[in-house]
Amino acid sequence: MTFVITALGFTSMMCGLAISSLARTAGSAMPLLVLFSVFQYLSSGVAFCLFNNPGVEQVAWLAPSRWAIASEGVTLDLGRLLGPMDKREPSVTDPLWHNTLGQWLTDTGVLFGIATGCYALTIRLLRQHEPPVVRKR
Repeated sequence: MTFVITALGFTSMMCGLAISSLARTAGSAMPLLVLFSVFQYLSSGVAFCLFNNPGVEQVAWLAPSRWAIASEGVTLDLGRLLGPMDKREPSVTDPLWHNTLGQWLTDTGVLFGIATGCYALTIRLLRQHEPPVVRKR
């Protein structure tokens, strides 16, 4: 559990760096970071059922919190402990919470993939802020 929480912290830090590299000033970065935090909460899959909701589920895949909660869900076997979240289909649980090693590796791997993508985006965006003399190297 500690490993996944640390991975979420690292990934969130990388997302924060990408967001702050998008902004021109510190004042314009703060609203973006607040929106990102709200998006993280809503996309985590804990507040309400995300799976079996076309469109919503796919947007939630972009959130590091979705994959961290899924990885913790596999670790703790939340699919069995919490039971079904979808009241329309009581026998169906979140497929990202299936208690298998492969699912845990997938959830954690996507979390690190998001961190890597944010890192690459940050490098690319910071390169655009450099003076042209430095960029030629």
